[in-house]
Amino acid sequence: MVRKQWNRLGVCFLSLAILLGSIIVLPQAQAEASTNTVKAQVLNTYLFTSNATYNGNVAKYVYSDGTTVKESDTVPTSAKWVTASSIYDGGWGRYSREAFYRYSDGTTISEVANPLDIPVNAKWATIYKYKVIGVPDDPFIGGQVYLYSLDGEHVLSGSSIPAYAIWGTLAGSTDGFSFHSHSETFKSYDTGIVVPSVTGSTIKSNDTLSVSIAKPSDTITVDLAIDGPVDRVVATIAGRIGTVEKLDNTHRKATLLLDGTEAEGDIPLLVEIYTIDGFRLTATATTDGSKVLYDKTGPSIETSYDPDWMTNQDVTITVDVTDPGSG
Repeated sequence: MVRKQWNRLGVCFLSLAILLGSIIVLPQAQAEASTNTVKAQVLNTYLFTSNATYNGNVAKYVYSDGTTVKESDTVPTSAKWVTASSIYDGGWGRYSREAFYRYSDGTTISEVANPLDIPVNAKWATIYKYKVIGVPDDPFIGGQVYLYSLDGEHVLSGSSIPAYAIWGTLAGSTDGFSFHSHSETFKSYDTGIVVPSVTGSTIKSNDTLSVSIAKPSDTITVDLAIDGPVDRVVATIAGRIGTVEKLDNTHRKATLLLDGTEAEGDIPLLVEIYTIDGFRLTATATTDGSKVLYDKTGPSIETSYDPDWMTNQDVTITVDVTDPGSG
């Protein structure tokens, strides 16, 4: 709240015109340059505990060396993708059978029954269901959990792998009944992929009062520095697609004219980076903590007079200005 007082002789006429802006708040994060090739993971061993604890392990792998799809008893040191193809379960004393595999071209996920039919240039591939129990009408494994990475640095887990993931692997499941695997271990391999990252990002407004506030008709600018080869960049600012300009091979500028339809409050920034290898990376934070406050609602104004009747004496005018958005 802002309170001001004026003293004037006689009748007083007060005219106020106040224009305030609004703020887009972006969470702060520190991005690091991606100078090394991406290391992927693939399932190696696991444990099952029911009436006792049993070991399980991958007995064979299928992988792509970039030109040919091959089988191996061990994980290669480098490959475009690797998947388990035969899994031994010590509890049941059996190898996996009737297996199915999923792979992605970066956009679409497909399924095959023979891992040697997985394309050489698939973005990722993994075994995703099989039978191991060995009784009539035995079920497929269930409760699958996967590990994957979207940026080559952070490892995520979930019940599925996004089509645009850089790598992915089965990371655990039930045997088809109620007991779930645990204590899984993984082998790593070098994909040879160099993934670009956002090494610098800032956001600002062209508002005449401050680059940290904005109002409808102001333009928001996001400056991006990217450390690797990029096909294209899509920037969503305040929930709308901005215009992206390529400044040079490593710098982009995204702009958006605020038209008043944007929601007030904290509005996130989403940057989607499409690499020349067909991967999609995302960033949702500025690297320097910059932010812009967007508040298109004007303040409420209340006035009072003392005394509040006609007089030829001094009159005190009190103006209360309150703006819940920007303070």
